Amino acid sequence: MDLFTSDVAAKSDERLQQEFDDFQHLYANELETYLVSRCTTESKTWSRDYSSEEAYLQSVAPNREAWRDVLGRFENEAVTGELVETRLFHEGGDSLAHWVQFEFLPGVISRAVIARPANATGNVPVVVCQHGIGSSPFHVFGRLDGHGLYGAYALPLLEAGFAVVAPANRTTGPGRNRLERVAHLSGVTLFGLECFKLERLIDYVETVDGLDATRLGMSGLSLGGLATLFFTPLIDRIKAGLVQRALEEDGRHRPALLVFPRHPGRARLRPRLAAGVQRQRPRVTDLPATAADPVGQGRRHRLVAVPGGGVGAGQGALRPTRHRRPRRLGVA
Repeated sequence: MDLFTSDVAAKSDERLQQEFDDFQHLYANELETYLVSRCTTESKTWSRDYSSEEAYLQSVAPNREAWRDVLGRFENEAVTGELVETRLFHEGGDSLAHWVQFEFLPGVISRAVIARPANATGNVPVVVCQHGIGSSPFHVFGRLDGHGLYGAYALPLLEAGFAVVAPANRTTGPGRNRLERVAHLSGVTLFGLECFKLERLIDYVETVDGLDATRLGMSGLSLGGLATLFFTPLIDRIKAGLVQRALEEDGRHRPALLVFPRHPGRARLRPRLAAGVQRQRPRVTDLPATAADPVGQGRRHRLVAVPGGGVGAGQGALRPTRHRRPRRLGVA
């Protein structure tokens, strides 16, 4: 259909709406084709060197610094020598968890749950479990989650020998939107502030006996998945990331699971954008069959940890499995 080719007076409202809808689809395809081309072709913006891990990290370092500038920098405003307060979150036969809080920016308090297996010996690897919109640290431990959206995925991590760090962020949509707009007025973002908060929280984790912050991973669901996607390029100490259901299209969540170890040559799941403008689900490349098979089936997943392993090069890994409804923390 040729758009806008005759006098509007001769057309019904329905015809005008149809023409404008067609224009929207056409324009969206034009923009996506152009923007994807900018992302996937060689340019002065990106100059990746895949000859080695060291060469790759060096080649993308300027882009990571540019991304930090986009989110905003808070280092010069950090509160130092902060007093850390802790109080009990849960104590049971299988785990011990505490609320941890400290001031990280003037008048702003970081609050998180840190849990570890009760009978762990030695230093255990750590996974940051970030909640999403309308949720809380309670959700990753199976509480306040009546629909089972989170699958209490912190619990199998604890059972497999991982410690869990669950930060508490601003969680309502309208509330976040206002704070984001206010942050923009001073040239920063709420995501940037939360990234800096997580960095300070990792600083604290490094001081806790029994936690091995050199084997650190991050996983998030929905907004937490987006945080994982945003933060991992900036926090070198996070060795592996897993993004769950952070991609939306037409207001609907897609069953996307993105796994990206630090090494550029290791397993990765490419999002639809990287595959081009074709409308398809993300696909797995170079993953072991046990991990690759269920993702492409559109099934529900939860995180489990490979027993005896950690997060990082040469250690155990996180992998998706078929979903089952686990028990909740503190509920028999």
